[in-house]
Amino acid sequence: MLHPSGYSYILSGDIFTSGADSCQPKTDCLTASDQIFSRSGMVFDTLPVYFNYADKTWRIEFRKGQSGIFTGGGIEICYADRILDKKEYNLSCFRYADTESMLNLSFSFYEKNSEVAQLSSNCHRLAVFKTGSFFIPSDLSMRISISFPSYEMARSFAEGLVDTEYSCDDVCIDCQTVRFTFGKSVWVRNPLFRLRNKIRQCRNDCLCQIYSFLTRPFCLSVDKVLYLHYYLPFILHKG
Repeated sequence: MLHPSGYSYILSGDIFTSGADSCQPKTDCLTASDQIFSRSGMVFDTLPVYFNYADKTWRIEFRKGQSGIFTGGGIEICYADRILDKKEYNLSCFRYADTESMLNLSFSFYEKNSEVAQLSSNCHRLAVFKTGSFFIPSDLSMRISISFPSYEMARSFAEGLVDTEYSCDDVCIDCQTVRFTFGKSVWVRNPLFRLRNKIRQCRNDCLCQIYSFLTRPFCLSVDKVLYLHYYLPFILHKG
């Protein structure tokens, strides 16, 4: 079930991950993907960082939040085929990084002050998911480290990160590696979006409670998910 989609299960942490063996998407990655995620019921903090390097505009996006019975976070790398003007960011297509453009990504994922996982891989997408726990995005944080092929690219990314309202003191550049913590919540000014997120979080909380009740005979998440897949697939699909 997992490997054809590029996901893996790590027994030691009882978590699901995506990494170097993730399937390369066949379609372009659109900046409007955040709207697709919101329609699907996800309540995520997102941090897209845009920067220019090697005649391309790059976008490295960070996410953390809740989607049904899954709590998680991740990093995704995309790029455009040319340098874009800032006005084009929300209109242009971004391609997922190919094998030659992958970066060494690593992060530690925290639920409040408790470390859930440490991941590291040379890939275009690195993510972690935990089932059955419910958290609001502001409870989650990621301590991130990205190694770039050159100091110039690392510096360009750091400057893009500062443009997103991070201060220079929040960003550490060590040769070709950039480190920072993604813990800030995105402030949603539109009251309709805040109401929508509250409704979806109530739904997510209910799904987590139903999931925990139905799978209580099992200890490991992989057994719980398999049980739902074979006996109650509609619950799993809603989660």
